[in-house]
Amino acid sequence: MNEFISCSNCGNQNNPFDASFCGKCGTLLISAKRFQKRVDCKRCKHFREEVRISDVLLKEGKPSLEVYQEIVQIRNSEIEQKTAEACLKADLIRSEQLEWGFRPETSAYCGAEERQDIYEIFELQTSSDSFLELLFEPHLTRV
Repeated sequence: MNEFISCSNCGNQNNPFDASFCGKCGTLLISAKRFQKRVDCKRCKHFREEVRISDVLLKEGKPSLEVYQEIVQIRNSEIEQKTAEACLKADLIRSEQLEWGFRPETSAYCGAEERQDIYEIFELQTSSDSFLELLFEPHLTRV
């Protein structure tokens, strides 16, 4: 017996094992049969959280105006770096690559293999046929 997934957008019935997107309207499909929730990455000992140096510096106390202006410049650089890393991450996901290729400065990552200089995109630290599904549902894994 073949069970189908109903598209939340148009109601079209789709085979959950043949399609990641609705054949009629292109909406992303997530099948409960194919995936189950997994432990939240952020609780994992290998999760490396995004840390802003500017935030750390501001927590150190009330800076002078001169120091504060320097921190603002650091923050602006962090924002530029975060934007660049976000664009790269999208490109990596589109090309189905699991690794950053370098240690990200402003983005969270999976550090399970960082001793070998491997920095994996933590949202893709599961096995799945569709990387786009993981982009939208980062804590899913194959059953």
